[in-house]
Amino acid sequence: MNYNIARFLSEGAQRHPDKDALIFPHGSGWRPTTYLELQTWAVAFATGLQQRGVNTGDRVLVLVKPSVDLYVTLFGLLHLGAVPILADPGMGRKRLLHAIQSSAPAAMVALPVVHAIACVARKTFASVRVSVTTGSRLFGGNHTLASIIKDGEETDQAAPYLAQHDDEAAIVFTSGSTGAPKGVSFRHGAFAAVVKILAEQYGMSGKDTTVETFAAFALIDIALGATVVIPDMNLTKPATAKPANLLKALTDHEATVAFMSPILVKKTISIAHQTGTTLPHLRDLLTGVAPVPIPLHSALRQVAPNANLRVNYGATEGLTLCGTDSNAVLSDGVKGTSAGMGTLVGAPMPGIQVAILPITDDPVDDVNLDTPRNVIGEIAVSGSVVSPEYKDNPTANALAKIVAHDALWHRTGDLGRIDDEGRVWFCGRKAHRVVVKGHVLPSVAVEGIFNLHPRVFRTALVGIGARPNQRAVLLIEPKGAPLTSAELGEVLALSENTFWAGAVTAAHNHSAFPVDPRHNAKISREALTLWANKHLGSKK
Repeated sequence: MNYNIARFLSEGAQRHPDKDALIFPHGSGWRPTTYLELQTWAVAFATGLQQRGVNTGDRVLVLVKPSVDLYVTLFGLLHLGAVPILADPGMGRKRLLHAIQSSAPAAMVALPVVHAIACVARKTFASVRVSVTTGSRLFGGNHTLASIIKDGEETDQAAPYLAQHDDEAAIVFTSGSTGAPKGVSFRHGAFAAVVKILAEQYGMSGKDTTVETFAAFALIDIALGATVVIPDMNLTKPATAKPANLLKALTDHEATVAFMSPILVKKTISIAHQTGTTLPHLRDLLTGVAPVPIPLHSALRQVAPNANLRVNYGATEGLTLCGTDSNAVLSDGVKGTSAGMGTLVGAPMPGIQVAILPITDDPVDDVNLDTPRNVIGEIAVSGSVVSPEYKDNPTANALAKIVAHDALWHRTGDLGRIDDEGRVWFCGRKAHRVVVKGHVLPSVAVEGIFNLHPRVFRTALVGIGARPNQRAVLLIEPKGAPLTSAELGEVLALSENTFWAGAVTAAHNHSAFPVDPRHNAKISREALTLWANKHLGSKK
């Protein structure tokens, strides 16, 4: 069977040609693009690009702002079977240029500013033989996007669907938050598997209107037949989104589903409270990227009484691995987090296997399928949505990929445990573990206990010194004024009668944690560790 994800768009255009596929902000209102329009332009782009020598399997760098142009480009490339290379400019200029050069694209579709850079950084773009600009050719580019679409529309024979289930669909670079960015290889079948999971597990369908703050997920929404609303925001920097604009997108279109990072969920709930706005049409709010604070679950229900906050555990290497919802989090999740279990992320999705590996930074050559319950280790996953490789990166593959039990497994770099009911608890990144006298303290599992104090906004566990003989220190970002000595003692006392009783004996205020620039959700524990070793290293 041909699983080329572009077929989903084609089928949608046949079923409901006049239905809105994408809705973008335009002036003080909105501008829709129908399924038929998006399909027509995407096929025309694929056809025109094929005429210029870009074929199935060719890598194509895509650096286009989230817009109709972006989705025409992506669906066109997927239709043709060319392989889009997606890299977040937020990784930094040096890392971005390295990612481009290492992936050796045969073509690129990019903003005029990228073409201007290519004129200077010729070595980085040396492999590019066909360059397409989304603007005028003033700053470079062999062709414009508009001219390629026009030529494709005037051609009698459109480019056929050529890619198959196991063919490469895209190369997506990781953010590099805990290491150098790596190019994750996706297969067409993996995209189709994600579509199936969202349809079966969350009931998503063509009846839904989704508000999307993750640019890549709009492809999945359209494959499901939904109408996708993009808020007035910079999707490449979602943390900068204005909450009023997010709320407007939800209310103007009576959205039934939304995808947001935890910080955006919090901001949206806050502005809804302030304005007295309710969201009765919202059914599901999907979130992920970083651990989700427990209070968000009950807070959402106050403004969206019919909504369920669904936590999606995944990564670039596997978009949908486990899932849970408000009902489970507000019962078992609260109890487990307060006891030091970690953050409940739920049971594996259908077709996904999860195993827990011993904690090591060295390569691993086997997976124990009979993992003991409630033992913390590294989470390894296998299944239809899991990427088979890091492209052109044998070193990373040797560390992260395991072939065992007739399956390919991916080491996530996350610490976790599987409970007696088979549910997964996320305990923190392996790179962020603190090791005291040989005993491993996982960041998120330990922090979760202390985050429940009413005066604490969030905490970060850091290690003073080198493993395996570090000293554990808890940094606290307070709500309001710094915590007093007595309050710091109250926070530390929360660990009594938990898994981590007595493991942390020192706590210090820290006014503002550094976080990732893209989502403002992931705490930069590396930066906090450097700060703590410099300022607290001599303190006991």
